[in-house]
Amino acid sequence: MAVRRDGYRLAMLSDAETPEPRRVFASLDAFVSEYLTRVFQIDPSRNVHAWCPDWWRHPEAVVRLSAMWEAFEYARGRDSSSGVSQWHLDSAPLHLSALRDPKRGPFSRCSPVDGHVDAVVPMKAAAAPGGFWTGIPAFSVYTDTPDSDPDADPDSDDYLPLAYESLEEFVVLYVAAVFQTDPESDVHAWCPYWWKHAEAVTRLAAMWHAYERYHHRPAEMSTWLLRYADPALDLVRDPVHGPFAGCAAAGRHVRALIDMPVIPLPPGVRTDTHGGPLFAPPAPGDDAL
Repeated sequence: MAVRRDGYRLAMLSDAETPEPRRVFASLDAFVSEYLTRVFQIDPSRNVHAWCPDWWRHPEAVVRLSAMWEAFEYARGRDSSSGVSQWHLDSAPLHLSALRDPKRGPFSRCSPVDGHVDAVVPMKAAAAPGGFWTGIPAFSVYTDTPDSDPDADPDSDDYLPLAYESLEEFVVLYVAAVFQTDPESDVHAWCPYWWKHAEAVTRLAAMWHAYERYHHRPAEMSTWLLRYADPALDLVRDPVHGPFAGCAAAGRHVRALIDMPVIPLPPGVRTDTHGGPLFAPPAPGDDAL
């Protein structure tokens, strides 16, 4: 399996590699050309499904289709009947919906007839200045190295090295390179100075921690994409309600967001819910009713 640390994992098997036992398709290319494109057909006269014949030029497509392929092979190997049925109900439609969305997907500017168009580009992601993370204690919970074990033996069969050593590395080298955007479209918001947005930091860090748990098991990368990456990025890159909305509209980082104001609790109001609820509804017969 070829691995590119500067962007994304290219999961296509080379011709020299031996396919895993019981695999139906020997490579990602075979899975896409011999199965996926023949089963999930499109009507080119209707603009309801986007597709690019040069799908392999799109990093997000490579990642998603690789996840679909691995999940398919795992489902078929585990249970050739119900496993594949579940794959058709859960994994396939959700990934294809994300890929073939004619407005938000990576193929939105390409055409199944006219071919590939170089429209989407990697998101710009600047590195935070030195010492930035240590100066914000609230972020330490989210930026600590996930599952780090300084006493672990790197030569042990149970040792699982991190794919990315820090949140910055994960965002700059993976997220920004894989989940590309069209600079002429307003469907996705993004800020190169993502680390200046607290909500983005917490969501991307949670996404990173989950990635480090799943990337060692290729058959489960589909789960990571659908349950962790997609929801997090949909919230972070929302062009109206997301934390980057003001930055995207201005074309630069904008300090438009403020902390939600909080009024101190009056004396005597409990905040320790272990001693009872913070708010108790009126009892039956209470005059407040």
